[in-house]
Parts: sequence; C-alpha cells; structure tokens
Amino acid sequence: MARVLVIDDAADIRVLLTKSLERAGHQVAAAASADEGLAELRRSRIDVVLLDLEMPVKDGVACLATIRSDQALARTPVVMVTGTPLREVVQRVVQLGVQGIVIKKDNWVPGLVEQVGKLLTAAPPSAAAPPTEVSASSSAPAAAARASAGPGGALAGGFGPAVPSASAAPSAASKAAPASVAAGTSGSRLVVESWSSPVISDAEGAMTGERAMELLKSLKPMIARSELLEKMLAEAASVPAIRPAVQQVLRLTERAESSIQAIANAVRQDQALSLRILRMANSSLYAHGERVDSVAKAISRIGLAQIRDVVLSVAIVDAFGTVAAQGSFRPDWFWEHATACGLLATRLAQACGRPKDYCETMFTAGLLHDLGRLLFAEHLPEHYPKVVETAERLELPLETVESRLLLLNHADITDRLLRHWKFPASLIAPVAMHHLSVGNITAAAPRSANDVVPLALANRLAHAMLMGSSGNEVLYPLEDFVDHLRLDAGRIAEICGNATTELADLRLNMLMHSGESGHPYVDAVRARLGDVRPLTLALQPATDPMSIMVGMLLGGAEPAEPNLITLRIRTPSERAGAMRLLDEALSSADVAMPVLVLGNSRACLLGEGSLGGRPTRQVTLPLGLGRLLREMQRLTGISPQ
Repeated sequence: MARVLVIDDAADIRVLLTKSLERAGHQVAAAASADEGLAELRRSRIDVVLLDLEMPVKDGVACLATIRSDQALARTPVVMVTGTPLREVVQRVVQLGVQGIVIKKDNWVPGLVEQVGKLLTAAPPSAAAPPTEVSASSSAPAAAARASAGPGGALAGGFGPAVPSASAAPSAASKAAPASVAAGTSGSRLVVESWSSPVISDAEGAMTGERAMELLKSLKPMIARSELLEKMLAEAASVPAIRPAVQQVLRLTERAESSIQAIANAVRQDQALSLRILRMANSSLYAHGERVDSVAKAISRIGLAQIRDVVLSVAIVDAFGTVAAQGSFRPDWFWEHATACGLLATRLAQACGRPKDYCETMFTAGLLHDLGRLLFAEHLPEHYPKVVETAERLELPLETVESRLLLLNHADITDRLLRHWKFPASLIAPVAMHHLSVGNITAAAPRSANDVVPLALANRLAHAMLMGSSGNEVLYPLEDFVDHLRLDAGRIAEICGNATTELADLRLNMLMHSGESGHPYVDAVRARLGDVRPLTLALQPATDPMSIMVGMLLGGAEPAEPNLITLRIRTPSERAGAMRLLDEALSSADVAMPVLVLGNSRACLLGEGSLGGRPTRQVTLPLGLGRLLREMQRLTGISPQ
C-alpha cells in the first residue's frame, strides 16, 4: 500500500485530501507545516509528497529545496499544489524538480488523486528510478502553462528534471524566498514590496469572470514574510483575555464541578457582560416561556454546555467591534452579516432535526465565521483595504483575492484562532469549510457533511438576502446545499421569511454595538440599483438566490411595472423548463423587456440567438454584486447610481 504525505497549512485542505486519498486506497500522513512534513519524511517511508506552495514560515519552495538537497530524501516524488501559479515560482520549482503541479480550482481534488495513482503505477513505491523528465500535470489548467512560459508563451518540453542527483546542492537562488514574497521587516509591521492595483482598461471590453481571474493572477502577493502572519495570529489570540470576568468564566467552565451559581458570580463582575448574557438569553434565539431576570437564570437557559462559547464570542465581538470602515467593509454591516449567518445556520440545523446543543453551536459558528477578515483589517491596516478594493474592482469573491494577495484567506486565520481558543471541533469544521462547494465538503468530511453544510448554506442565504456584508459583495448559488440537506422549498421560504424579524431582535438586543448609525446594507444596495424593476423567473424561486435578493430589494412585492426579466437556469436540464417560464412571461408583457440569464455554469446558458433580437445578457454564479447591478442597468438603459 502506497504512503502519501500531505503538507499543507490549511486544515480543511488536509482533511479533504486525506479523505479523498484514503478512499482511493492509500495510506495518508498529514503535516501542517514544512518542518513538520520534513520530520515525517525523515521518520517514515513516504512514496509521494503533495506539497502546498503557499505556507507561512517556510513555504513550499524552501521545503522542496530541502528535500532535494538531502541525500536520503532527494529521490522522493513531489507534486506541488498551489492556488497562485506565479511564473517565477513555477520556474523555480521546475528547476528543483517536481513530478507535477496541480492548481487548486474547481474539482481539482479528483484530478490530483488520479495523478497520484498514475505516478505510483508508473514508478512503484520506493523504487529508486533514475532522473527523468515528466510532463505537466494533466490536472493543471492552461493557466499554469502560461504562468510558466510567460505572456503569450507555451510550456516547451516537460517540467525539467523530476529528481536531481543525490549530490546536487541547491543554488543560492533556491535558498532565497520567491521574489514575489521576499522583503524585509521593520519592528512588528508587515512590510510589502511595491504593489499596485490592477489596471482595468475599458478598451478591452466588459469585465468577465475569466478576465477578472486573469487580472488577479497577474498580481503579485502583498505578503512580505509569511511568518509575520503567525505573529499577527499570536497577537490576536490574546484578545479574549483582556477582560478578567471572561478569563474567570473560561477557567470555571473547564472544570466539570463548576456550578451555574459560580459561573453567574463570575459574569456579574462585569456589568456589560452580564447585560449581554441576559439579552442573549431573552433573544429570539433562546427565548421560551417567561423572560429571565437574573444572570443565573440566563445561564441556565443558555446551558452550561454553551455558556463558555457564548461568553467567549461576546468578548470577541466586543474586542473587534470598532475596526475602521473600508469601502463595503463596515463594522455594522459586518456584524449584521455575522449575526444573520448564525441565526440562519441555527434555524437550518433545527429544520434538519439536529440536537439542541448543535443548533445553538451553529449560532456561534455563524457569528465568528468571518472573524479572520476583522483580523486582517486590524493588523494589516495599510494593506487589507487594497485587498477589499481589488475584490470590488475585479468583482471577485473576497476569499479568492485574499488567497492570492495574502497567501491565506480569512477562513484559514479563523480556523487557527478558534483552535487556539479551544472552541469545539463541531464548531470549527463548519467555519473552516464554509466557502467550499457541497462536493468538496462531502469529500473532506463524508461522515459529518451534514454538520458543515448548514453554515455554508446560511452564508450564501445571508448574501442573497443582503443581510449585512463582510466586505464580500457576491451572489452565490445555493440550491445544491438545499438539496443536500433535503429541505423543501416551503421550509426555506419560512426560514427566510422569519429571519428578518428575528435578526432585528438579535441586532437590537445583542450585537450591534459598533457606534455606526449608517443605513442598513440592503438600503445601500437598493440605492445602487436605482429604477431597475426586475421580474424574476426560476423553476424553484424559493431557493433561487436572485429571486431572494430581488424580493429583499422590493420588500417582498412583485414590481408593478417591471422593466427587466431575470431568468435562472441551474442546470442544462432546466433550460427547456426555464424557456417555458420565459415564454409565458413574455407573452403577457406589454413591452419587449430585456432578459438577464443567470446560470451555474456556461453549460447552463442559452444558445446564441435563442431569444431573437431581444436585448440579452448571460452571466454565471457566483457573481460580484457590482457587476450584477451594472448588467441590469445596461439592459434597462438606467444610469448607474
């Protein structure tokens, strides 16, 4: 049986690859850092190494250089895995010798597992094969070849020597960090090389998802030295310890013999904390029966199993409640989105019949799922605004831009912090995986996917319902998540319908404390939409993110005089049914309205000329909100607000 070593600092990726490789019949060892991986390599027999390129402290290039310079390890096959295939870095790993480079993108894991199988078939485990040349990984898209060959070029030949001779020593260049990430430090501040925003030229035509990704790939990361992110985490980890009452509650809840009265006495030392716990216990999340009027009763209602997480989350909310606003990243909108995710995740878990303790854990998970973005904003005040701005300009998901420019995204940071603060694994896993697709969640956690999916769906629903913003203005598809949980459309509609009132209750009683008195996020989007009045068509409107969003913008009413039709096509098999809906709507319309088609992929979109000469635009989800509004305004001839 082959032994595969996965070296990746992201916990969700380690779990995803471990589960996928084990199902393929391999034994898997996993390491969270280059040094940990090197130690495992020296300790055990390893047949193939899957090595992440972007890691803090020691990155994949430095780890690969160490492997190739160690006589005992030099012949170990290595496949490099990366989400940011920079040309100069790809060239460097090719120089050092790899069996392939795989790009982290949609559905990349099955291709990687297949490549490992082929590699082991071609070279039996532990065989000391002579140096050979290997071709580019079949899993790597053309973007990797372009990154390697330069603009307009093609990758000639293979990836260079797969395994150098045992006596080969790394060059001076190989001992240095990649040019894109090497820079000095000054005190505790993060120092970056000269960095400029992407140049967007209208002469190149309308922005598309493909063009936006190409522009993003052309940008160098901002990170100077990855280890400074570890320093940032170390500084942030001490935040909850600021308040003595919180410290005492945490100590008491670690002891099984602690009573409700003892914990209540600790909470009462802090008047503000006492008030927040009382408000939480009386909120719509926990309220049943009469209102509680004492801290002890509040703790009893919340439960000893949950009070530690509630107190800790309250301390975190307070500690990060006043981060400076940056574009669409505002504290009041951030906490509204976080609270909405917690509320929706709780209600979704309840609808799935999950235990009470798990449902209440989901509120804390939702509350903290984007915490890493607040850490970025606080600890990288000169740089994170540029990340947010770049995501807005390219109209890409903020987590995608974070991964490219910071080499870590907010879920990676939050995952590490929650582990440091000893939150339960049942809470951490949904947070770490909340941006994964259903397929990747199922692959990473086949036995506990139902515990992860409610938060992922809640996050997408909160985006569709325009319930606050964490700086990530994106409309995501969500039907796959609904199908996975086997929830009917009526239950989703009921949860969404109740959420607005429940969120207002939670916001007033518990969380909205930042001092911001600006207008709600949905009002800001409504103002940007202007006089566009969409009529939304979908075979399953209750789970269509576009129908949900427009319902929020129009206050749940149908537009009196629509001037645009949006048509949702989830899968290619839905095209015929969607066209029937459209034909019915067009036959009853007084005017020839333009049509905006939204598909989950290009395969879902309509063929050229399907709607005759009618003004039509076709886009795919996920989609940046800015581009979505702009497409609607272009079709209706309304000037952007």
